[in-house]
Amino acid sequence: MNSLVSIIVPIFNVENYLAKCIMSIRNQTYKNLEIILVNDGSTDNSLDICKKYARLDNRIKLFNQKNGGLSKARNTGINNAHGDFYFFVDSDDYIHPMLIEELLKLINYNVNISLAICNYSSKKINNLPGKMEIWDQNQFWKNYYGEHYISCVVAWGKLYSKKLFDSGIRFDEGKLHEDEYILHKVVDQCELIAFTDKPLYFYSIRENSITHSESIKSYIDKLEAFILRTRYFASQKSDVFLGKAINSDLFMLWKIYENDTYNEKYCKYKCIVKALLNNVDISNINFMEKIKIQIFDFNDTFYYKLLKLKNNL
Repeated sequence: MNSLVSIIVPIFNVENYLAKCIMSIRNQTYKNLEIILVNDGSTDNSLDICKKYARLDNRIKLFNQKNGGLSKARNTGINNAHGDFYFFVDSDDYIHPMLIEELLKLINYNVNISLAICNYSSKKINNLPGKMEIWDQNQFWKNYYGEHYISCVVAWGKLYSKKLFDSGIRFDEGKLHEDEYILHKVVDQCELIAFTDKPLYFYSIRENSITHSESIKSYIDKLEAFILRTRYFASQKSDVFLGKAINSDLFMLWKIYENDTYNEKYCKYKCIVKALLNNVDISNINFMEKIKIQIFDFNDTFYYKLLKLKNNL
C-alpha cells in the first residue's frame, strides 16, 4: 500500500526551529508525502525558510496567509490536503525518521483502525522499544483520563484517516486548547484506534508557547471544550466518563475562580456549569463524583477550599 500522507505544518515566527522541523519531515523513510507548510503571517524569517525548502522539494506546498492562529492554519492545511491520511506537526517540533512508516503499519494492521497514535519525548530517542495496543472508544477515553492524556489529547502525534475529516470537522478558530474541542468528534467516528508507546514525536518546550502559558482565556476556552465533552458523554449515556468529564468541568471552573473570584467571567461560567449539571442525568455516575457535585451546588467556595486542600497534599 502506497498511500499519500499529507503532513500539515502550521507556522508562526519559528525561524530558529523551522529548518529542523522541515528536514525531519523530508527525511522520512516513507516517501509518498505531501508536505503542506502554512505560514500564518510570520514576521520573522519563517516564510523565507519555507520558500527555500519548497524550491528544494517538490512535495512541499506552501500557503501564505494573514495571521489567524493555529486552528485557522491547520484548517487551511486540511482544506488543501489530498492525502489518504493526515498528520500534524507543530513547527517548533520534529519527528523520528520512521514515524510515518511506523504509524502506517499500525493503521494497516486492521481494516477498522482509522487513527494511529504515537508516544512523544522532549528529546530524540534513537532506540525504539515499545508495544502496540488496539483500543476501542472506551479504552481510548480510559487512557485519556489516565496515563496517556497528552498523547490522546494533542492534535500532533496522530495519523488520521482522511475520512475522519470528511464530515466537515475542523479546528475551532480563535480558541486555545483547540484539540480538546474536536477530540470527541474525531474519536466518535473511530471503531478502533492504534497506539504505540514508541516516542516518535519530539516536541520543544518554549516558555512563550501557547502550550506553556496560562491565562483566564486559556481556562475559559478549556472549560468550554470540557462542557462540550460533558454533553457528548451525557448523550452517549456513558456514565463512567460523564462523571470524569464533570470533574474536569469543576476543576477548570476552580481555575477561573482563582483568577477571577466572583467577578463577571466566573459568575457567568458558574451559572453555565450549574445549568449543565441540572440538565444531565447523574444518577448512575460514581458516588464520589455525586458528592463533589452536591458540595459544589451547596457552596462553591467551600468546594474549592476542599479541592485546593486536596491538591496541596
